[in-house]
Amino acid sequence: MPKLSVFFVRTALLYLLLGTTLGLLLLISKAIPQWAAVWRLYEVHVEFLVIGWTLQLVMGVAFWIMPKYSAEPIRGRESLGWAALGFINTGILLKCGAALAFPWPILNALAVALKLVAIVFFVRMMWPRVKAFAL
Repeated sequence: MPKLSVFFVRTALLYLLLGTTLGLLLLISKAIPQWAAVWRLYEVHVEFLVIGWTLQLVMGVAFWIMPKYSAEPIRGRESLGWAALGFINTGILLKCGAALAFPWPILNALAVALKLVAIVFFVRMMWPRVKAFAL
């Protein structure tokens, strides 16, 4: 497995652990009314599981498993993948900061922009590896 895939998958596994832990706290808070403040973590829980776990796992496995049809280096421009990894995780952390400590709309917008840039970089890196069907 390429190093970039390893980093994507391991990061995704960390988000799975964190996201399910937050989910467990949310479920416990339903039984303990004094823990009602834990529901402030709901946005972080969703962010960790949807973007952190699911999207990064898909990106890591896609980078590893997609065919290598391009004339570029065997897996494309990996620097775009590393940038995507950095941008997506920075976006997740900014979203969590905006949800918990700094509810500024600019932080939410910046988080979304960083995640969008990460996806664009990843698609740009993977695009040459997709070959059209020969008719």
